[in-house]
Amino acid sequence: MDSSFKQYIKDLENTPEFKAEWRAFGFIDVCVERIDSLGITHAELARRMGVEPPYISQLLSGTYSNMTLLTLQKLADALEFEFEFAYPRMKKEISLSNYQEITVPQFAGDDVGGEAIDFESNCAA
Repeated sequence: MDSSFKQYIKDLENTPEFKAEWRAFGFIDVCVERIDSLGITHAELARRMGVEPPYISQLLSGTYSNMTLLTLQKLADALEFEFEFAYPRMKKEISLSNYQEITVPQFAGDDVGGEAIDFESNCAA
């Protein structure tokens, strides 16, 4: 494969649009598996969500491009599973107010953080 094409794909994968579509397709895959396991039709899913069957077809085929949190929640409720929205975690937060230390905040699940790091001792000049 041409290296410029590989770079193009790598760059594309880092766009918000690609990431959003990738996650939406993953969620739809989970929904399709759940529909199969429950043995329900698209018409039944539409009834449970309070929408028309063509909407379900668009949603599950990926042609519906405005999947909101409300839509995700309705799908989860209709398919009898828990939808969990994970709030974004900051990769790092740097405070250079006095240029002496950097504070890395503690986040849930982190095994590091909440400590002051001596900027002058730990960074090369």
